[in-house]
This record gives sequence, structure tokens and C-alpha cells, in this order.
Amino acid sequence: MLYVRTEEEFKSYPWCRRILRGLGDEARKKRVPLQEIDDTAHIPRQDQEAAVLLIGASEAWIGREALRANAHGAHPIALTNRQPAGRDGALSAVMMDIPDSMRLAVEYLRGLGCERLALYGVNPNSTSDPWRAQVFERLTGGRGGGFVNEGSLQQTFERCRSRLESCDGVICASDYAALSLVR
Repeated sequence: MLYVRTEEEFKSYPWCRRILRGLGDEARKKRVPLQEIDDTAHIPRQDQEAAVLLIGASEAWIGREALRANAHGAHPIALTNRQPAGRDGALSAVMMDIPDSMRLAVEYLRGLGCERLALYGVNPNSTSDPWRAQVFERLTGGRGGGFVNEGSLQQTFERCRSRLESCDGVICASDYAALSLVR
């Protein structure tokens, strides 16, 4: 059985709902039993091949839940943006490759002749956007513009409109930032 444990505060977020929907679709296609749980204690101890997918954004939560899964005899698999910090116990991780995806985006735009690049819509409260911004800054040698979402994407656009017009290439930090910018 494959179990799914989601960090409570993120259950309503669109990215979390997309992950859950995608997991459910793939599990049905492959006929893998999948069960959402709200506590690892709900995993039957007799399930010798139990694995629990941990969907969350805080490293502390993932660490705690991984240890609880280990103690309960289930193998934890974190769906995360960063390699979990050094810890005890078994833990697998499926991660987004932010450094390489950012490198590919920058190289693509440069290949089109774009040199005045911007990273738009960085959410400082996100677990991955600040990391995206660090990688972008390193790749552009600090010459790229960063446009931080400090309230709403509409406010970000209004505040940064004149600076954005001087850019010849823009990478958006999220789907929502891209839709907002295009609109």
C-alpha cells in the first residue's frame, strides 16, 4: 500500500491539490492502492511494504514525519524542493531540480539573444522561490533583475512596470506569476 501524508497548512494550496490529483490518477492507471492519511499511526504495522509519500513545504515537518514513518515501519518518500538536511533514518526524496531548470531557462533565453533578463514574481515566503532567485542571480552574475512579489502580483507589476520594459527576457517564478504578467 502507498500512503500519502500532507502537511496540513498546504492541503488547500493549488500546487498541493495538483500533486494529489496527479498521484491519484497515476495510482489508478497502475492499479496501485493509494490512501491519504492524516497520521502515520494509521498505517497498519503488518503492512511490511508500506511507503508514505510526504507532501509538504517545511523541512522540519518532513523530518518529523519521516522519523515517525520510520518508527512505524513505513518507508518515507518526501516530495520536496530541497534535499532534506542531514538526518537519521531512511528517507527517499523526489525533488524538483531548480538549479538545472533555471540554468536551462537562462541558456534558452540567451540563445534567443536575450541578455537583459528578469526573474518575475518571486514570493519570499515560498520554500523554493528564494532558492530560484539565488540560482538566477548566480547565473546572471547579479546583472539580472529580480522582481519580488511583496503583496500581490498586480502590485508587483505596477511597481516594476518601467523596469520590466527594459528587459528582453523574463523568467517567471511560478505559473501564477506568468499568467499575471501575460495578462
